[in-house]
Amino acid sequence: KNRREDSILSLKRISIRFDERCYSFSKTTNILTPYWLTLSLDKREKISLPIVFGERQRRMVEEALRGDWQFSTVEMVKRDGEWYVHFTLRKTVEFSDEPETIIAIDRGEHNLAVAVAISKDSPEKPVKGLFWRGEEIKHIRGLYSHIRRRLQEKDRLGMVKKLRGREGRKVNQQIHIIANQIVAYAKQFPKSVIVVEDLSGMRRSLKGSKLFNKRLHSLPFRKLQKTIEYKALLEWVDVRYLTKEKTRNTSKTCHRCGYVT
Repeated sequence: KNRREDSILSLKRISIRFDERCYSFSKTTNILTPYWLTLSLDKREKISLPIVFGERQRRMVEEALRGDWQFSTVEMVKRDGEWYVHFTLRKTVEFSDEPETIIAIDRGEHNLAVAVAISKDSPEKPVKGLFWRGEEIKHIRGLYSHIRRRLQEKDRLGMVKKLRGREGRKVNQQIHIIANQIVAYAKQFPKSVIVVEDLSGMRRSLKGSKLFNKRLHSLPFRKLQKTIEYKALLEWVDVRYLTKEKTRNTSKTCHRCGYVT
């Protein structure tokens, strides 16, 4: 028999999204849990669900209940037999039009990220920057690539899928550590703004060797970029993007004389 005819389709991940018109969220005096999410299934039927938060998420939800954030969409996700709720919160943040310190962020294969502070009063004297080699991320990617290759040779595809999630979580942890350190560096300076190159479409424009492209594809530049942005905005640090044209040769140009190496 054809294996496809005998196979049963199963969804391991299910998600349902509700906009702000289809749910309400409240804090009660209920002993089970104070937080309850009420979903409108149709015009007549509603269902209330108890919600449990981690400490960091609880603080943000409390801020939203006080009006510091605006509730947006809610997504119900079923993963490994358990249901999770993803809240999307919005907040309007205003920044100074004239920042006093620019935190320039550069990214590359040798150094995953480099941050340098440039003061408005003395642009010719950049403050000593910080470097993140990303060695832990490179090690994780290399290790799991080797393990996947060995498992594929033994036709153990189920284990390959499990490893993909484990690898992603470890890489994300390292990304959050680096992003937190970059934002902490930026907060040391008055009216700082993080300036970073917009990497949209970067992978499509790569023209290096197969090995070089593989190494570059394994580095999470885009994920790091978005993580820096949202963590910076949470700390009231502005983030601005430069186009590829504006950043051309900046890594090879002397900041004092303008000579391009």
